[in-house]
Amino acid sequence: MTELLALQQHHSMEDSLVISLLVIVFVLLMVMIFYHRKLKNFNLKLEEEVEKKTSELRRLNDSLESAVEEKIEELIKKDKILTIQSKQAVMGEMISMIAHQWRQPLSTITLQISNYQLEQLMRNNSQKRKIDITLEEISQTIIYLSETIDDFQTYFRPDRVTSKISTKEVIEKVLTLADARIKRDKIEIKTVCSSEQEIVIYLNEFVQVLLNILNNAIDALESIDDKMREVVIYGSLDDTNISISIQDNANGIKEEHLKQLFDPYFSTKGKNGTGLGLYMSQMIIQKQFGGSIDVKSSKSGTTFTVTIPIALD
Repeated sequence: MTELLALQQHHSMEDSLVISLLVIVFVLLMVMIFYHRKLKNFNLKLEEEVEKKTSELRRLNDSLESAVEEKIEELIKKDKILTIQSKQAVMGEMISMIAHQWRQPLSTITLQISNYQLEQLMRNNSQKRKIDITLEEISQTIIYLSETIDDFQTYFRPDRVTSKISTKEVIEKVLTLADARIKRDKIEIKTVCSSEQEIVIYLNEFVQVLLNILNNAIDALESIDDKMREVVIYGSLDDTNISISIQDNANGIKEEHLKQLFDPYFSTKGKNGTGLGLYMSQMIIQKQFGGSIDVKSSKSGTTFTVTIPIALD
C-alpha cells in the first residue's frame, strides 16, 4: 500500500513537470512569435524609411545636377556674350576708322566723275553715251559703298528704313552691282525667279549680304579653268518667307571648313580675306531680319541659301 502511494506520487510529480515544461515551451513560443512579428514590423518600417530617405537623396541629387548644369550653361552663355561684345567693340572701332578714311576719297571720286561727265558733254564726244553709262555705274557703286559704311555704323540702331521691293528686283540690283566682276571673270549667270510680289525689307542690308555671297562665289570660280564658270540664283516665296539661293559650280568647300565659315576672322582666302564678310552677313540676317543663312557644299559646288520673313515685325 505504501509502495502504491509512493508510485502515484511519483507519477503525479512527473505529470506536473511535463505540464510545467509544456507551459514554459508554450510561453516561450508565444514570446518568440510576438517578437518575431514585432521584428518583422520593425524591419518593414525600417525598409520604408530607408526607401523614403533614398528617394529623397535621389531627388536632391537630381536637383543638384540640374542646378549645376543650369549654372554651367548660364556661365557659358555669359562667356559667349562677353566674347561677342568684345569682338563687336573691336569691329566697331575698325568700322569707324574705315568710315573716316573712306568718306573723303569717295566724295573726291564722285566729284571727279561729275566733272568728267560735264567735260564730255561740252565736247560732244561720239563715245559720250558709252562713257556716261560706265561712269554712272561707277558712281552708283561708290554711292553703294558709302551707304554700306552707313549700314555698318548704324548696325545696332533700331530706327532703320524699310523698302517694298520684289524678289526679282532684289536679284537684279545685286547683279547690277556685281556686273563688272561678272563680265571680267566671264561668269555665266542664270536666274530662276519670276515673282513680282513685293516684300518689306531693309534693302541695303539685304543686298549687302547677297552681294557678299555672290562675290565669294566669283572668288571661288576664279580657280576654275577646265569648265564653264556658272552661278545660278534661285528666288522663291511662300506665305511667310522669302528664300534666295546662290549656287556656284566651283570645287566646293572643305568639310573641316564648313563649321567655321561664319566664325569671325576665319577665311578660306588666306591673306586676301578678312574673315568678317560671312560673319557680318549672318549677324545682319539673324539680328535685323530674324532669318537664317544655310550652306551646302560638295565637290560639284556650293549653295548658300538666305531665308528671311516676307514682312518685318
